[in-house]
Amino acid sequence: MRRAATLVPQLVLAGGLAACATGLAPGETLDSPIVSIAVDSVTAGAIVEMEARNVSAATWRYNACAGPRLQQREDDAWVDAPDPLLLCSDEQDTLSAGATRSLGVAIPMGALEGTYRVRFRVVRSDGVEAAPTTNTFVVH
Repeated sequence: MRRAATLVPQLVLAGGLAACATGLAPGETLDSPIVSIAVDSVTAGAIVEMEARNVSAATWRYNACAGPRLQQREDDAWVDAPDPLLLCSDEQDTLSAGATRSLGVAIPMGALEGTYRVRFRVVRSDGVEAAPTTNTFVVH
């Protein structure tokens, strides 16, 4: 019986760690950059400014052309918008520890009215990938 009692704290600790991990959105890591859009609504065909802030000690790489991905809310799911007809180079920009960058994200002319966000693909210097997402905004 004494042996079973010593396992309980270990199980509680493991359960507590699992609960803490669920606070991250899919595609995020504890140190992934924070991305945001400053507007609440925009018209189709506009360019919105996305800010990427690295509040961690890690260095992240991203492709300014291919990294931001527009997503539209459809029922209870986020769906990637069609790929824009752009040719992107493989060039990687760096988001160093403590740095902030602004990137323009194009909203296609034919974008349907609805709720959108931007998913931003980044790669940490050790190869770990993350895809933090912005707050939502409305296209009208």
